[in-house]
Amino acid sequence: MLESKKLLLLEDEPIIAMLAEDLLSMLGAADVRRAATLAEAEQCCDQHAFDAALFDVDLQGDSSLMLAEQVQQEGVRVVLASGYSHLARDAADNFVVLAKPFTLPKLKAAFLEALDIADE
Repeated sequence: MLESKKLLLLEDEPIIAMLAEDLLSMLGAADVRRAATLAEAEQCCDQHAFDAALFDVDLQGDSSLMLAEQVQQEGVRVVLASGYSHLARDAADNFVVLAKPFTLPKLKAAFLEALDIADE
């Protein structure tokens, strides 16, 4: 379902980032760029065009919401992942929110919704 899609993965926990990258690849993502910090994500956005993104909301105390809003305004569909219900609740009006820990079916459903794709 993500064939030919270029994705940005913003996740500060290395094991979660590796798992998410594997799951996105299983969904057919053509190219997944990983970033662990807001600065790395901003640099990736400056250097590459993305179709969609998966952002962890809380990056060791820093919020990714401002960057998520910025890239979404530029046409990148953003799925937010959070293990904290209050952060997810605050963002649910503007983004597809995925609760951590997530599974392949839940990740797929989130991207189907974010990209407005009919279930395959």
